[in-house]
Amino acid sequence: MRKYQWLMSVMLIGCLIAFSSCRRMEQMIAPVMPDAEQVEPPPEMVETPSEMMPTNEGIGIFSTDLLPGHGLLAEAFYPGVKLTMLPDFDTLTPFHTWMVANIDVPVRSYTQGFPELGVDVLEDFAIRLRGQIEIETAGTYNFAISSDDGSKLFINGELLIDNDGLHGMSAKSNSIMLTAGFHDIEIQYFQGPRTQIGLQWFWVPPGAAAAIVPPEVLYPPRAEEMPEMPETPAEPIVEMEMPQVVGTPGIYWADNAQGKIYGSDLDGTNVREIVTNIGPGDIAVDPLAEKIYWTDSSLNGIYGANLDGTNVKEIVNLGQGKPGDIALVGNELLYWTNSPPKILRVNPDGTDLQEVLIPGAGVDGIAVDVANEKIYWTEWTAQAIRRANLDGTSVETLISTGVSGPAYVGLDVPSGKMYLIDHLAGKILRANLDGTDLEELITGLSAPSDMVLDLVARKMYWTHHHNRGAEVWWADLDGTNVENIIDMPELGNSVGIALSHLLQ
Repeated sequence: MRKYQWLMSVMLIGCLIAFSSCRRMEQMIAPVMPDAEQVEPPPEMVETPSEMMPTNEGIGIFSTDLLPGHGLLAEAFYPGVKLTMLPDFDTLTPFHTWMVANIDVPVRSYTQGFPELGVDVLEDFAIRLRGQIEIETAGTYNFAISSDDGSKLFINGELLIDNDGLHGMSAKSNSIMLTAGFHDIEIQYFQGPRTQIGLQWFWVPPGAAAAIVPPEVLYPPRAEEMPEMPETPAEPIVEMEMPQVVGTPGIYWADNAQGKIYGSDLDGTNVREIVTNIGPGDIAVDPLAEKIYWTDSSLNGIYGANLDGTNVKEIVNLGQGKPGDIALVGNELLYWTNSPPKILRVNPDGTDLQEVLIPGAGVDGIAVDVANEKIYWTEWTAQAIRRANLDGTSVETLISTGVSGPAYVGLDVPSGKMYLIDHLAGKILRANLDGTDLEELITGLSAPSDMVLDLVARKMYWTHHHNRGAEVWWADLDGTNVENIIDMPELGNSVGIALSHLLQ
């Protein structure tokens, strides 16, 4: 899964671009809510929160470096059932309570549990964060919650943002008119299956830039809402094994000359065959379901298998159509480019095949921005990069000069950047998501073919399509520290590439 997988995955979820300017944000938000009731903070609570709650027994991902008089009350719950949405917190008893400075947890692999308590809770737990926010200037405030999995934001007891459900790191936003003073806030979050975790809270105050809501405006709940501090349990309350990494986070790439898909460790070692006797082009990986998907232009279809290579099956037969690049949206939809030029999508089980749009001639690379509901693609003949809504409407041309052979587009939504491969010119380029500020990062390459972005490690991996065997390279996302990590002349042409971080 090259252009999207940690788009998603990451796709870390997408809210910084959603907040790149107040004007752009306001195009996304729901109608403005009415004025909320002002809440005055109890001075005695504001002055001594650190004396009432522990500040160093969090789960290792929240900052507990509190400013004097500031911080949010955090409560962790373990309902004991599989979670697919937020639980009813009022029916549960927290097993751990502590204070956090603010809410800024970018998406990451999660293995910590609650080590200070001897509790290995790694999935199916929930967290409620409560307190007050100080508003200095009255006006319209834009807020966004980005999370993996579900989250909600309440202000003065009213639901402002609903980002509930099982999903990768993705953002939702809304706005509210707030008076100067203190307002009650509550953020609810749950972690579903154990792989990735992330929770970030952003705001755009009137006349200011988008940012994480800072610690200096956050205070504990009012005194009457502050619970009595629970005793820290001496023994573990849940017996669970720590997750094990499956085969080490790895790379997967297609070899269309050998008719195989290979895998390796992230540094290019431990190369192994995953699927054989196929005609792969591009590939995509679903790390949660442990599935791999690929396009096969020789058989005119989309295929899938387990990540260990078993259970190979046809997802879609396109008849005369020849699929090109493929992108997986979470674990819900497969998008791909096609010849004759089309962009199509289907459920991973092969149902609900849809034609999204018919672009210009020579459509090739594809990427999907879930947070902003946009699809990006490259058009080889037109030497252009375009985007549209996920339903194919509102087509925009982002880049029409400066790229002679656009073969790949990938997204770093949190940083507001797209990455491009110019196959003919032998370059890797970067631009803003709106196509501005196009810059060359790496030049002098020999037929670069496909690429995948690792937004956690801040790396890019790419393949070369030529007759010198399999090659996989990597570099930092700024184009530095270029290194050839796989060079196997005995293999064929390496084409599609995907990246996966798997825990079990």
